[in-house]
Amino acid sequence: MNALSNVDLSYNHLRGPLPKSRVFTNLSIEAFQGNEDLCGNIPGLKQCASSESHTPNRKQKLALVISLPLLGALLLGALMGIFVFYSCRLKRLPSTQHQDQHKDGKSFFSVSTFNGRETYEEILNRTEEFNEAYCIGMGACGSVYRVKLSSGDIVAVKRLHSSSEEINHTDFLNEIRALTRIRHRNIVKLLGYCSHAQNSFLIYEYLEGGSLADILYHKTAENLDWTKRVNIIKGVAYALSYMHHDCSPDIIHRDISSKNILLDSEYEACVSDFGRSKMLNPNSSNWSNIAGTFGYVAPGN
Repeated sequence: MNALSNVDLSYNHLRGPLPKSRVFTNLSIEAFQGNEDLCGNIPGLKQCASSESHTPNRKQKLALVISLPLLGALLLGALMGIFVFYSCRLKRLPSTQHQDQHKDGKSFFSVSTFNGRETYEEILNRTEEFNEAYCIGMGACGSVYRVKLSSGDIVAVKRLHSSSEEINHTDFLNEIRALTRIRHRNIVKLLGYCSHAQNSFLIYEYLEGGSLADILYHKTAENLDWTKRVNIIKGVAYALSYMHHDCSPDIIHRDISSKNILLDSEYEACVSDFGRSKMLNPNSSNWSNIAGTFGYVAPGN
């Protein structure tokens, strides 16, 4: 009501601050008598206690409304910038740092794949091109060699046989798929692999105790007391429970035999040789041909 020039609000028991309209600034105190709780800038009225703090609060709220989205946008932009920076850096690693990392002989221990020429040549040199003198075991798919690298680390290298190339290649890929998906103290650790036209091999951690089959078939079986035997059984059970219940998808080994159970120096068991393993599809039935070592195949097969 901008045209209003005079108003009398006396004795209405009003409270709160006066509006800031022009008409109220020209009125005398008599127009506001009888309103004890009324406050404002009119001479004779008490000053509003919240009049000075009301405006700053509004300003603060407005500042928050404006600044918070800006801060959020800046933070999001910074995070995106960091992500792009590290993504570009990781993409450049194979071409800029891969060869230098292989010079210390240890780089492939931190990743599941490697194809460094220096590592390949070092394994060939250390085994004198897979001389039988370095062979510590033979199986249907390949031979296992003990290799001491220039770094001082000892690894077990399983070289696939050149015969039955198609079958060996399938076993080779099966073992890589299985062991790169799982990590368990009772499952042998795959440190790396190399696929080459002349030599394809897998690199594992080296276990000093050898296979359970070697111990059982030699005089060293006398040292295998019941405490150690129970500990070996428990280790294999833990590994199978992990593969059958804690993996996604579940993994069926299909060749649990004494030759595929490796032992460390403390007789801790590790399941190895996943070449015949099978990953189960939970959304369909799973059928396969009979696989495994005769004498160890489950009766249901």
